[in-house]
Amino acid sequence: MEVIARGKKERRVRERPSEDAGLPKLIEIDRKHGVERIVPGHVWRTKAFKWSPQTFATESEQLNSKFIESTVQDKSLAKFIENPCRSMIYGVGGNPDDAKAKYFAAYLVALHMQHLKGDANPVWATLYGGFDNHYLDKERAPPTLIVITNLTVNSTAFRIEKARDIIEAYPNVPRIVVCAGLDPMSFLATRLFCPVHGLAYFIDSIVKKKIDII
Repeated sequence: MEVIARGKKERRVRERPSEDAGLPKLIEIDRKHGVERIVPGHVWRTKAFKWSPQTFATESEQLNSKFIESTVQDKSLAKFIENPCRSMIYGVGGNPDDAKAKYFAAYLVALHMQHLKGDANPVWATLYGGFDNHYLDKERAPPTLIVITNLTVNSTAFRIEKARDIIEAYPNVPRIVVCAGLDPMSFLATRLFCPVHGLAYFIDSIVKKKIDII
C-alpha cells in the first residue's frame, strides 16, 4: 500500500488488483443476449465508461465514518463475474445522479443473461408512488435476478418499504439496489436496513469527496 503525504494529512492509496484478476477495463454492455428487452431505454443514453473505482467515505451521520477502499468495489465485481447467480445484495450508487449506476446495473444484468442464456429471467423494477407492488405478484415467473431503481436519499418511507419487500421476497437471487444522492453502504444500512454483499459507487467530479485521513 502506498501512502501519499499532503502536509499534515496523508492519503492512503490501495494497490489495485492486477489485470489478470478478470476485471474489465471498460464497463460496456454486451447487447447480444437480449438485455435491451429488460433495461429501460433511457439507460442507454449513458455511454460506456472506464472501470476505475475510487475510495470513498460513508456519508450517513448514523454510521461511524468509514473509508471504503476501491478494492472493495473491485472484489465485489470480481465476485459477481465469477458467479452472476450468487444470492447477494449489490448496492450501486451514484452522486449526484444515478445515470452511471443504472448503466452499471444493466452491465450486471447482461453478465447474468450471458451466463444463464435462455434460462435467465431478470426483472428491472422501477419503483413509483402508489400502493401497488406488482413485482410481488405470485403469478409472475420468479426472477433469476432483480434490479431495484428509482431510489434516492429523499425517497419516501413508503417507497423504501416497497424496495425492502422486494429484497425480502427474493432472497435466493442477486438483488441489485440502485440509489442516488448517498453512498450505497449508507443507503442500504440506514434506509433499507439490509446487509451489503457488493458495492459500486460512481461519484461525479462536482461532488466533494472525503478521502483525506488526518
